[in-house]
Amino acid sequence: MHVTDTLALGGKERVLVDIANATVAGQKFDVSVCVTRSGIALAKELRRQIYAEVLNRKFKFDLFPFFRFSTFANKADILHIHSRSTFLFLSCARILGFIKRPIILHDHYGLIESDTSVPFWFPYIKKYADQYVGVSEKLGEWAHRSGMAEDKISVIPNALDFTRFHQSEDLIDIRKTYNISSGDILGIAIANIRPEKGIDLLIDAVKALKKAPRFKLLIIGHEDNKKYAKSCQLKVSQLGLSRKIFFVGRQLNTLAFLKAADIALLPSLSESGPLVLIEYMASGLSFVYSRVGNIGNQLAKLGVPGCVPVNDTENFAGALEELLALSPKERTVRGDKGREVGFEYFDIQSIMPRWYELYEKVAPLQP
Repeated sequence: MHVTDTLALGGKERVLVDIANATVAGQKFDVSVCVTRSGIALAKELRRQIYAEVLNRKFKFDLFPFFRFSTFANKADILHIHSRSTFLFLSCARILGFIKRPIILHDHYGLIESDTSVPFWFPYIKKYADQYVGVSEKLGEWAHRSGMAEDKISVIPNALDFTRFHQSEDLIDIRKTYNISSGDILGIAIANIRPEKGIDLLIDAVKALKKAPRFKLLIIGHEDNKKYAKSCQLKVSQLGLSRKIFFVGRQLNTLAFLKAADIALLPSLSESGPLVLIEYMASGLSFVYSRVGNIGNQLAKLGVPGCVPVNDTENFAGALEELLALSPKERTVRGDKGREVGFEYFDIQSIMPRWYELYEKVAPLQP
């Protein structure tokens, strides 16, 4: 059973869905999902064989959901937990005797490159994680520093189901919806709006372009930090970029934006993934990205073009200018090469054997 706070649009939620679906498709295990809070936008993408339960807990130690959870959680052999906050909830449930099944803590913590602190509560409950899986090497190092036993720590990088990006869908016309002409180069940046995503840096980089091609940028994501989002929107206005940069909010159909875009951008300051780079590659887009997170660093080592140092406006602007100067054919060739790299290293099927091995290791631990 996969357990998460929410199945709203997000990186770790997407990973959960793709791992769950791949597990069912591989006929290795039966799979179910529990959402402890609310938000189920991605639930519709779970295969029909996967049972999903929503607890709708309102606060951290909501007692009634503990009772509800115990009625079905103990039917599972393994509890695959996504996020530290969900692990805290389950640890409390185990302490209170509501659950007895082995727990895999799958850690996607996105601030790991800027925040390596150990939550005060973690040392007291880390023993309830029968296995810890970080999505990056830095998370694995964090687990060592936090006191997790060596034989309980694994690093399994993020991956996605590439077949999803080839499925034909009834897509909306993005250019028509946002009044973007066929002569404009359309760029997208998919990121929830908060400081570590570097949206302010991206705005400055667009302003710093020495040449002014016909270029429009759509920033797609929820305003996680309202104050920061407002400051970024104000900066766009103050810099005279209101006709070039548009905030379009959270979108249910990001695939439509990926298919409509000419280029993609990732200016993040801290990431554990970042998963969106896999989405850019799977869509065949050429892109500029900060060398950040496990995936960003791996792409840099593999020689995928468009990499710039973290928090470097000048270099980001320069790389963006080079990308905008390419012909459509050159961008397509670069995007196709990126897709080949993505499929080789980041398709979900490449990492599923490691999950199956871990499940087999943990399953015998159940009481």
